[in-house]
Amino acid sequence: MKENNLVVLSAKSKMSLGCCIYGFDAEVEVEMNIAGKYEKFYVSNHTYDGTYYGVTKSSIFDEENYEIEFLEEYDNLEDAKKSVFGKCFEIVDRMVDELGNHEKAV
Repeated sequence: MKENNLVVLSAKSKMSLGCCIYGFDAEVEVEMNIAGKYEKFYVSNHTYDGTYYGVTKSSIFDEENYEIEFLEEYDNLEDAKKSVFGKCFEIVDRMVDELGNHEKAV
């Protein structure tokens, strides 16, 4: 997908069990052209005890990175869609929904 200056490079998702609650994580790795230079960002959706959307400079799936700094954070899709990463938030939301639907079907 290429949206304005955004290019999606990869997508990851997983279902996991934490503290007796199933959670779903989805992330797209994107590059954005900022002043002629491409910078990498990770746009994600996490659902455990709520639904959270965020933008970071490192992957939420990097198990060696225990401290992830969020550049943007939202607790609902409508607000997240107003971001420059809005289309990416829609993608990760759909990915999490598909994980949840697969779980219910199994």
